[in-house]
Amino acid sequence: MRCFLYPDIGLIDEQLSLHTEGFFPDEPVNIKVTMSHAKNSVWSASMRTFADSSGKVIFGEQKGDVNELTRLLWKLRPEANTVNSSAQTFRSKTTQLYFTIIGESSGTSFTREVIRLAKEDNLLHEKYEGVGANGEFFCPEGETNLPCLIVLGQSGESLPPQLIAAMLASHGWGTLGLTLQVENENRQGSAIEIETLHRAVDWLEKHRYSDASRIFIYGASHSGTLALYTAAKNPKVKGVIAVNASSHIFQKPEQALSNNSPVMEQGEAVPFAGFSFADKCKKYFRLITGGESDYEQFYFRALEKNKKSGRTDTAVPAENINGPLLLISSKSDKYWPSFRMSQEIIGRLTQHSFKFPSKNIILETSGHQLVLPFLPYKYFMESSGDANGSGEMEICSEGEKAWRAILHFLNKYCPPAPLQQTAPFSREKEHAR
Repeated sequence: MRCFLYPDIGLIDEQLSLHTEGFFPDEPVNIKVTMSHAKNSVWSASMRTFADSSGKVIFGEQKGDVNELTRLLWKLRPEANTVNSSAQTFRSKTTQLYFTIIGESSGTSFTREVIRLAKEDNLLHEKYEGVGANGEFFCPEGETNLPCLIVLGQSGESLPPQLIAAMLASHGWGTLGLTLQVENENRQGSAIEIETLHRAVDWLEKHRYSDASRIFIYGASHSGTLALYTAAKNPKVKGVIAVNASSHIFQKPEQALSNNSPVMEQGEAVPFAGFSFADKCKKYFRLITGGESDYEQFYFRALEKNKKSGRTDTAVPAENINGPLLLISSKSDKYWPSFRMSQEIIGRLTQHSFKFPSKNIILETSGHQLVLPFLPYKYFMESSGDANGSGEMEICSEGEKAWRAILHFLNKYCPPAPLQQTAPFSREKEHAR
């Protein structure tokens, strides 16, 4: 009897593989994974499969689509009477998983432990503290002249940019996970100062481990729009990844009752596509009644209003970006019409004969919040409130597809340090217990 589950130590975006022998031919086999992290916090998921005619159960030996064993991680849920400590669990450095594999007829059983890392142990770590933002810089130890990436996020988001930054640094990039702080005291009200992002670019450009000629920027939702706008204004940024971003500068829904721009540049308000008076009234009514808000329609109508007015100054000038562009958008985005807006961005690039490569990855069911690869669906949907009626596995599968697209884009246009011996998706060593 043999059981190999590998890698027994790996990054959270790495697929698992299983090879077991010793069951009866075609025997039903139950597999359960349990995760314990904090006190009184237990998550678990189970599946039933069958041994082949040789009494073997094998997952993941062929490269390609996600295997069923890895899909099991998407199904993890808190057990009854357990504390839901999901945010604490998945932002920690390590997560321990325990697999139990039992044949229903033979009684053959195996238990294995797997450790999933949010980041590699060999990453250097440095705090960033700037005006209007704070963050953390990660990079592989012993590497210099690194291509670098700014990962944008804003305070209050369910998924911290530092987690994505650490994951990408584990692939060989220098990364700055940057949390933007909204400026509340300037004369225009609640807004992001675009100079905050320019200062972060300058800091990264001068960093002792960076290659100043290879600085990319990543953002999702409003942060994705800021990533596009910053790159369009700053030629030092050589590439952009924008997930479910907008084609125009918009207010956030909570800003709808004001006439203030959400972005400031050189002390002046950046033009934005505003909500209609009717939608502002609806927003106010929902604020005082606690009713649900159909944000997608708010933004759709704001887009139509802007189009009919003939205004062009509210659009993000993506054609000025000084490098390749990857857009990822979802047809089922219920926050705002990111699919339509991504098409508008691509159309604008075509109109202006954009000279760099650009691509729009279109997702069907993922919604506004992408699920990072091989982390539980329940955590992301509960923390973001973004469930849209689609099937869990479809949403998780599209999150994994998007993550692979991001890695492919960066590997092609901003190649990382050569860490093939440790980077996910390319490890060859099999850990057996």
